[in-house]
Amino acid sequence: MGDFAPLSFRSGRLDFSRPYVVAILNVTPDSFSDGGRHETVDAAVLFGLRCVKLGADWLDVGGESTRPNVTMPVSEAEQIRRVVPVIEALAGRANVPISIDTTSAEVARRALAAGAEIVNDISGGRFDSDMLDVVDTRAAAYVLGHARGLRPARRLEGLVRLPCGQRQGGPREDDAPGLRGQEPQRGLVLSAIVI
Repeated sequence: MGDFAPLSFRSGRLDFSRPYVVAILNVTPDSFSDGGRHETVDAAVLFGLRCVKLGADWLDVGGESTRPNVTMPVSEAEQIRRVVPVIEALAGRANVPISIDTTSAEVARRALAAGAEIVNDISGGRFDSDMLDVVDTRAAAYVLGHARGLRPARRLEGLVRLPCGQRQGGPREDDAPGLRGQEPQRGLVLSAIVI
C-alpha cells in the first residue's frame, strides 16, 4: 500500500498495510447517506457499535450535513450538542479510532476532548483559520479534504477519490494555507477525497 508511517491511537494502530473501512456516522436530521436515522445519541451509538462489530476499522462522526444544496451551516453549538455525547459514548466502548467530521476548530477541539483522535476536515483548514492549530495542539491525525467552493454553498459535484496520501494535481496555492511549504508531520493523514 505504500511507505506510510503507522498511526497509533488509544484504540489501536493503522499501519496502512491494507485498505481500511471507515464507517460514516452522521448525527444530523438531513444526512444524505442515511436520511437522519442516527439522529439520537442512542441510535448513533448502536449504529457505531454495529459497524465495528461488522468490521469497521474507524468511525467518522459528523454533526453537519455536507449534502448538495445545503445553504445554511449548522452552528458550532448545535454540532457540539449532536456529536460530543456520541463520541463520549463510543470512545468508551468502540475499540477503533474515532474521527470528527467538521470544518470548525471549536467543534474539533470539543470532539477531541470527548475521545475523537482524528479530525476529518473537508475544507483543508480553509473554513476556520484555527483548525490546524487545534490539530497540532492536540497532536491529532488530520484528514485533509479539498472542498471546491466556499461556505455556506458547498459544491460536491465532481467527487474524486484517490489512494491515501495522493492528490489529484498536487498541492495548490489555496489548499490549507497553514501547511504551505511544510512537510507533513507524523500523524498527518492526507485525504483521499477531492470535493
